[in-house]
Amino acid sequence: MAQVGGLVMLQPEVGGSCDSFFFVGMDKVRFRKLVIVGDTSVMRMTLTKLQKCFGIAKMEGKAYVGGEVVCEASIASSASDSTNHFVKAAFQYKLNTSN
Repeated sequence: MAQVGGLVMLQPEVGGSCDSFFFVGMDKVRFRKLVIVGDTSVMRMTLTKLQKCFGIAKMEGKAYVGGEVVCEASIASSASDSTNHFVKAAFQYKLNTSN
């Protein structure tokens, strides 16, 4: 599901021009049914929150096998370029205010 979330982040309207993202974490993970070798899983991710200035996105995801939910989770990702820009801006602000 985290990889499908990464594909969501690669969409221009979500992640902008960033081409790499970091997996930040998972929450509310629930495994509902056993998935065995040979099962075909369909994963759906929904973007629930996007903080473009920080490059952080939160998503809700579900995995289905045969139309039944087998797993669900909340996933967070961070855009590498946005994070770097934020860190650089914070560092520059600290330099400017230390005089």
